[in-house]
Amino acid sequence: MLYASLLALQNANSSWDPEQVAAAAGTVATVWGAAWGISRIGINISQMAARQPEVAGGLQTTGIVLAALVEGVSLFALVIFLLFRIM
Repeated sequence: MLYASLLALQNANSSWDPEQVAAAAGTVATVWGAAWGISRIGINISQMAARQPEVAGGLQTTGIVLAALVEGVSLFALVIFLLFRIM
């Protein structure tokens, strides 16, 4: 994914600007971090629901809220990185 972003930068410009490379790397790190965080939330919620099936509904709601918070933070970070990439 990072390589594809860098190739797009190279095709758009004749040289790579270090700030744009850092923005591309930050974008990739943000996406991977958000995916890892949401997957860890899902894994832990399913393990807790397997241990205590009577609280599965509350855990599901908590998991959805936590995943939404992780997604919101990652989208904010992506906007910041993309703004640096455009400038």
